[in-house]
Amino acid sequence: MRSLRSPAAVKMLLAPLVIRCGDGAIAGHRGGGWRAAMGLLGAIAGSLVLAGGVAAVPGPTLELLEQLDQFDRRVDLQARAIALGQPEALGAWGAGDRLKGWDRGPVKLSVVQGIGVKGEMTAKGTAAKGTGAKEEDTGEARYFFNRALERLALGNYAAAIADFSTAIERNGDGDSIELAIAYYNRGNAHWSLQEAEAAQADYSRAIELDENFASAYINRGVARRALGNLEGAIADYDRALALTPEDPDIFYNRGNVHRQRENWGLALADYDQTIALSPTYANAYVNRAAVHRQQGAFDRAIADCTEALKLDPNSVEAYYNRGLARYDQGDRPGAIADLSEVIRRYPNSTNAHLKRGLARHVTGDLRGAIVDYTAAIGLDESFAEAWNMRGLAQAQFGNPSEARQDYDRAIAAQPDYANAYVNRGLLRHRQGDLEGAIADYSRAVALTPNDPIPYHTRGLARQAANDLPGAITDYTIALERNPDYASAYINRALARSAQGDSPGAAADLSAAEAIYRRTNDASGLDRIRQLRQSLAIAPAAPRT
Repeated sequence: MRSLRSPAAVKMLLAPLVIRCGDGAIAGHRGGGWRAAMGLLGAIAGSLVLAGGVAAVPGPTLELLEQLDQFDRRVDLQARAIALGQPEALGAWGAGDRLKGWDRGPVKLSVVQGIGVKGEMTAKGTAAKGTGAKEEDTGEARYFFNRALERLALGNYAAAIADFSTAIERNGDGDSIELAIAYYNRGNAHWSLQEAEAAQADYSRAIELDENFASAYINRGVARRALGNLEGAIADYDRALALTPEDPDIFYNRGNVHRQRENWGLALADYDQTIALSPTYANAYVNRAAVHRQQGAFDRAIADCTEALKLDPNSVEAYYNRGLARYDQGDRPGAIADLSEVIRRYPNSTNAHLKRGLARHVTGDLRGAIVDYTAAIGLDESFAEAWNMRGLAQAQFGNPSEARQDYDRAIAAQPDYANAYVNRGLLRHRQGDLEGAIADYSRAVALTPNDPIPYHTRGLARQAANDLPGAITDYTIALERNPDYASAYINRALARSAQGDSPGAAADLSAAEAIYRRTNDASGLDRIRQLRQSLAIAPAAPRT
């Protein structure tokens, strides 16, 4: 705080993984908006062969996740690369990743000792302070007020609160401006102790006493945001701007709320104005970079973070966000370098270890990835995403027992973690435990009923168990959730063909073909051609 004024055989496709990113944190992934920091769905790329018990063969595909982000804005497709070895298939990390508490916005700290207090301390008060006289002998509210300011400046917040409280009590029905300033500064002390509700109450009381107290509106806006009252925060910032229209802190704080509400255009406008008013405002560049990243403008995001580092070479947030933007842009070495700098400066960052692990994972450095995931787990044993990612790496490294243990730990840490159930289901599926796989997929379906992937993976398991009607039902639901889900069309075509429904199978293959043509997927089109030959299915007749 700072001062206001101061993701011949017929193939059945298994799901590549996908990573979901929410509001993350460098320092921690839990608490408030950070709980949904990052998830994982789908884990082991590959395909199963259904015909005549032929052994499983490799052959992962991308279509399973096509257009998935239209269902969940937070879906990150970089996990495709982890599963498929195709870095070009990656999508962007979520725009919410940030240092814990970093972008809450600057709270205006206390006024300088004595500023805004009408008059000077009385001779008695001055003498008492200078001679060490007992507090009860001074009888002066301003004595306690000024000592509270000193204690606040020294970081002795509890003592400052006590002194401000005494000053307020002794002021009685005295000067309302003095009272407003005392409540305001006591609110700052409460905020410094992370007592947001108490801080909000004090700022509100200050505003009641002085309706033009701009700093109190700003700080109450920050407290309201911390308490989840985003509309109230916006209202406070709007009021503060009406009083002090040239204050960059207000635009910055309001931009943070707009970004949290996903009003990207409004957020950019506020960050732009912040920088226009204060070109050296480093955090405004970093937060604007996060919005640029969300909008896919990775060059702009990188440029903003680089500018922030020129202004503040020690900005961990700028390194972190530039690392994410470089990852998004496909510069994995650059991402690893920036995230390594974060870890060097901030070794206890769980999410920086996790993100660097992902970058290493994508480049094929499984050992390095496991080291980073293990470091994240060591910092926080309840970090479900790290357990889940390490499980994936262990599975790919050929350690199914270790992978199973990690998935179990992810679920134990977060029992409602749907993605871990899917990953464990995929592992069970590949090991032949279809009943266990179906149970895991069903749990994921119950937890995320609008997500197409658990339905699709459960359909695969049901199809492998020869429950063709159940498989077709699951594929159909997956397609209702995502009409552009080419793999679901292909696998439903296989199930329908096995039931003797050649027209239905032909229609499904044609639907998948249309998706591949629209996306210029040559390998997908070749797959459709091979399936038609294998199944002896002619293309569906065009409709007239």
